[in-house]
Amino acid sequence: MEASADAVLRLVEAVEDAADRFAQVEHRMFSDTGMTGARMRVASVLAAPETARTVPQIARTLGLTRQAVQRVADDLAERR
Repeated sequence: MEASADAVLRLVEAVEDAADRFAQVEHRMFSDTGMTGARMRVASVLAAPETARTVPQIARTLGLTRQAVQRVADDLAERR
């Protein structure tokens, strides 16, 4: 494998590892609140002034699918 391709693969692996560790920390932080990282991200967009308010707008803001955000929004609405 070419050196630059090997470097890119190592970078991808490092980013994936960091993302996994962040998800673990996030889970520990929110485990006793009943909130998840996904709920917190959607709620933070809703709480920000002058930001996206519809599910499709929130999905575009967060770079997620509309369906994923809809599930979280429905869950948040039930919790109210």
